Amino acid sequence: MVPQVYDKYTKMLSAMANLNRYNGSSKLHNQSVAEHSFNVVVFASLFCKINGFSRKLRSAVMDAAISHDMAESVLSDIPHDAKNSIEELTGCKISQFEKDVMQTKLSYFYEDFCRSEGVPSGLKDCYEEDIELSQNSRLISLICKYCDTLDVLMFLDIESKLGNSFHVRREDVLERLLKCKDEIRKINKYIRFIEEV
Repeated sequence: MVPQVYDKYTKMLSAMANLNRYNGSSKLHNQSVAEHSFNVVVFASLFCKINGFSRKLRSAVMDAAISHDMAESVLSDIPHDAKNSIEELTGCKISQFEKDVMQTKLSYFYEDFCRSEGVPSGLKDCYEEDIELSQNSRLISLICKYCDTLDVLMFLDIESKLGNSFHVRREDVLERLLKCKDEIRKINKYIRFIEEV
Protein backbone atom coordinates (compact mmCIF):
# COMPACT_ATOMS: atom_id res chain seq x y z
CA MET A 1 0.00 0.00 0.00
CA VAL A 2 1.25 3.49 -0.86
CA PRO A 3 2.51 5.19 2.36
CA GLN A 4 0.21 8.26 2.01
CA VAL A 5 -2.83 6.00 1.58
CA TYR A 6 -1.74 3.85 4.53
CA ASP A 7 -1.31 6.96 6.70
CA LYS A 8 -4.74 8.32 5.74
CA TYR A 9 -6.49 5.02 6.37
CA THR A 10 -4.79 4.40 9.73
CA LYS A 11 -5.70 7.92 10.87
CA MET A 12 -9.34 7.40 9.87
CA LEU A 13 -9.53 3.89 11.37
CA SER A 14 -7.93 5.07 14.61
CA ALA A 15 -10.46 7.90 14.87
CA MET A 16 -13.35 5.46 14.33
CA ALA A 17 -11.94 3.06 16.94
CA ASN A 18 -11.70 5.85 19.52
CA LEU A 19 -15.10 7.45 18.91
CA ASN A 20 -17.89 6.17 21.15
CA ARG A 21 -21.47 6.01 19.94
CA TYR A 22 -24.58 7.17 21.81
CA ASN A 23 -23.03 10.39 23.12
CA GLY A 24 -24.78 11.74 26.19
CA SER A 25 -26.37 8.41 27.11
CA SER A 26 -25.59 6.36 30.21
CA LYS A 27 -24.10 3.08 28.98
CA LEU A 28 -22.68 0.01 30.67
CA HIS A 29 -20.73 -0.90 27.53
CA ASN A 30 -19.14 1.64 25.18
CA GLN A 31 -19.44 0.83 21.51
CA SER A 32 -16.99 2.51 19.15
CA VAL A 33 -17.91 3.64 15.65
CA ALA A 34 -15.45 1.02 14.33
CA GLU A 35 -17.14 -1.75 16.34
CA HIS A 36 -20.53 -0.64 15.09
CA SER A 37 -19.30 -0.55 11.49
CA PHE A 38 -17.92 -4.07 11.82
CA ASN A 39 -21.29 -5.30 13.15
CA VAL A 40 -23.11 -3.66 10.23
CA VAL A 41 -20.71 -5.36 7.79
CA VAL A 42 -21.39 -8.76 9.41
CA PHE A 43 -25.17 -8.23 9.23
CA ALA A 44 -24.88 -7.01 5.63
CA SER A 45 -22.87 -10.09 4.67
CA LEU A 46 -25.47 -12.35 6.27
CA PHE A 47 -28.27 -10.44 4.52
CA CYS A 48 -26.58 -10.92 1.13
CA LYS A 49 -26.02 -14.62 1.81
CA ILE A 50 -29.64 -15.22 2.87
CA ASN A 51 -30.82 -13.59 -0.35
CA GLY A 52 -28.29 -15.21 -2.68
CA PHE A 53 -27.08 -11.87 -4.06
CA SER A 54 -24.57 -11.96 -6.91
CA ARG A 55 -20.94 -11.24 -6.04
CA LYS A 56 -21.15 -7.83 -7.68
CA LEU A 57 -24.26 -6.75 -5.78
CA ARG A 58 -22.86 -8.19 -2.56
CA SER A 59 -19.65 -6.23 -3.14
CA ALA A 60 -21.63 -2.99 -3.50
CA VAL A 61 -23.61 -3.74 -0.31
CA MET A 62 -20.41 -4.52 1.59
CA ASP A 63 -18.76 -1.29 0.38
CA ALA A 64 -21.78 0.68 1.58
CA ALA A 65 -21.72 -1.08 4.97
CA ILE A 66 -17.99 -0.51 5.41
CA SER A 67 -18.21 3.18 4.55
CA HIS A 68 -21.57 4.13 6.02
CA ASP A 69 -20.10 5.89 9.09
CA MET A 70 -16.65 6.88 7.81
CA ALA A 71 -17.71 10.54 7.84
CA GLU A 72 -17.90 10.28 11.64
CA SER A 73 -14.09 10.10 11.72
CA VAL A 74 -14.35 13.82 10.85
CA LEU A 75 -17.76 14.75 12.31
CA SER A 76 -17.79 12.50 15.40
CA ASP A 77 -20.91 10.47 16.21
CA ILE A 78 -24.19 12.31 15.96
CA PRO A 79 -26.86 10.32 17.84
CA HIS A 80 -30.10 9.45 16.01
CA ASP A 81 -32.24 11.81 18.13
CA ALA A 82 -29.80 14.67 17.54
CA LYS A 83 -29.84 14.03 13.78
CA ASN A 84 -33.64 14.21 13.78
CA SER A 85 -33.61 17.46 15.79
CA ILE A 86 -30.99 19.06 13.52
CA GLU A 87 -32.98 18.09 10.43
CA GLU A 88 -36.21 19.49 11.92
CA LEU A 89 -34.60 22.77 12.97
CA THR A 90 -32.43 23.43 9.92
CA GLY A 91 -34.03 21.46 7.11
CA CYS A 92 -30.55 20.09 6.41
CA LYS A 93 -30.44 16.36 5.68
CA ILE A 94 -27.62 14.93 7.82
CA SER A 95 -27.18 12.01 5.41
CA GLN A 96 -26.46 14.49 2.59
CA PHE A 97 -24.12 16.45 4.85
CA GLU A 98 -22.23 13.23 5.66
CA LYS A 99 -21.96 12.42 1.94
CA ASP A 100 -20.60 15.93 1.31
CA VAL A 101 -17.98 15.37 4.03
CA MET A 102 -17.05 12.03 2.44
CA GLN A 103 -16.67 13.64 -0.98
CA THR A 104 -14.62 16.61 0.22
CA LYS A 105 -12.73 15.70 3.39
CA LEU A 106 -12.45 11.95 2.71
CA SER A 107 -12.44 11.89 -1.08
CA TYR A 108 -9.96 8.99 -1.23
CA PHE A 109 -12.33 6.81 0.88
CA TYR A 110 -15.34 7.96 -1.11
CA GLU A 111 -13.74 6.87 -4.38
CA ASP A 112 -12.68 3.51 -2.92
CA PHE A 113 -15.92 2.56 -1.18
CA CYS A 114 -18.91 4.62 -2.30
CA ARG A 115 -19.55 3.40 -5.82
CA SER A 116 -23.08 2.35 -4.80
CA GLU A 117 -23.94 6.05 -4.45
CA GLY A 118 -24.53 6.86 -8.10
CA VAL A 119 -23.15 4.07 -10.22
CA PRO A 120 -20.97 5.13 -13.16
CA SER A 121 -22.16 3.84 -16.53
CA GLY A 122 -19.15 1.51 -16.78
CA LEU A 123 -20.49 -0.48 -13.83
CA LYS A 124 -23.98 -1.11 -15.18
CA ASP A 125 -23.29 -4.75 -15.87
CA CYS A 126 -22.21 -5.24 -12.25
CA TYR A 127 -25.78 -5.22 -11.04
CA GLU A 128 -28.45 -7.86 -11.25
CA GLU A 129 -30.70 -7.59 -14.27
CA ASP A 130 -33.97 -8.16 -12.38
CA ILE A 131 -33.61 -4.89 -10.46
CA GLU A 132 -33.44 -1.64 -12.37
CA LEU A 133 -30.11 0.15 -12.08
CA SER A 134 -31.74 3.27 -10.69
CA GLN A 135 -33.22 1.19 -7.86
CA ASN A 136 -29.99 -0.56 -6.90
CA SER A 137 -28.51 2.48 -5.21
CA ARG A 138 -31.68 2.88 -3.13
CA LEU A 139 -31.81 -0.84 -2.34
CA ILE A 140 -28.18 -0.88 -1.22
CA SER A 141 -28.74 2.17 0.98
CA LEU A 142 -31.83 0.60 2.57
CA ILE A 143 -30.07 -2.71 3.24
CA CYS A 144 -27.28 -0.78 4.97
CA LYS A 145 -29.85 1.18 7.01
CA TYR A 146 -31.63 -2.06 7.95
CA CYS A 147 -28.34 -3.68 9.09
CA ASP A 148 -27.40 -0.48 10.95
CA THR A 149 -30.72 -0.62 12.81
CA LEU A 150 -30.18 -4.31 13.63
CA ASP A 151 -26.96 -3.30 15.38
CA VAL A 152 -28.83 -0.62 17.35
CA LEU A 153 -31.30 -3.31 18.42
CA MET A 154 -28.45 -5.64 19.42
CA PHE A 155 -26.75 -2.88 21.45
CA LEU A 156 -30.04 -2.01 23.15
CA ASP A 157 -30.69 -5.67 24.02
CA ILE A 158 -27.17 -6.11 25.45
CA GLU A 159 -27.57 -2.97 27.58
CA SER A 160 -30.98 -4.19 28.81
CA LYS A 161 -29.58 -7.62 29.73
CA LEU A 162 -26.81 -5.89 31.70
CA GLY A 163 -29.47 -3.96 33.65
CA ASN A 164 -29.31 -0.58 31.92
CA SER A 165 -32.63 1.04 31.09
CA PHE A 166 -31.23 2.67 27.97
CA HIS A 167 -33.05 5.82 26.79
CA VAL A 168 -33.79 4.35 23.34
CA ARG A 169 -37.07 2.44 23.33
CA ARG A 170 -37.00 -1.02 21.78
CA GLU A 171 -40.40 -0.39 20.17
CA ASP A 172 -38.98 2.64 18.34
CA VAL A 173 -36.07 0.60 16.96
CA LEU A 174 -38.41 -2.18 15.85
CA GLU A 175 -40.58 0.43 14.13
CA ARG A 176 -37.52 1.69 12.23
CA LEU A 177 -36.74 -1.90 11.19
CA LEU A 178 -40.29 -2.35 9.90
CA LYS A 179 -40.06 0.86 7.88
CA CYS A 180 -36.81 -0.35 6.29
CA LYS A 181 -38.39 -3.72 5.50
CA ASP A 182 -41.40 -2.05 3.87
CA GLU A 183 -39.18 0.18 1.74
CA ILE A 184 -37.02 -2.78 0.68
CA ARG A 185 -40.13 -4.83 -0.19
CA LYS A 186 -41.33 -2.02 -2.45
CA ILE A 187 -38.18 -2.55 -4.52
CA ASN A 188 -38.14 -6.34 -4.38
CA LYS A 189 -40.95 -8.24 -2.67
CA TYR A 190 -38.95 -11.49 -2.64
CA ILE A 191 -36.16 -10.27 -0.37
CA ARG A 192 -35.79 -12.20 2.88
CA PHE A 193 -34.72 -10.61 6.15
CA ILE A 194 -32.58 -11.51 9.14
CA GLU A 195 -35.10 -12.53 11.78
CA GLU A 196 -34.86 -10.30 14.82
CA VAL A 197 -36.49 -11.13 18.14
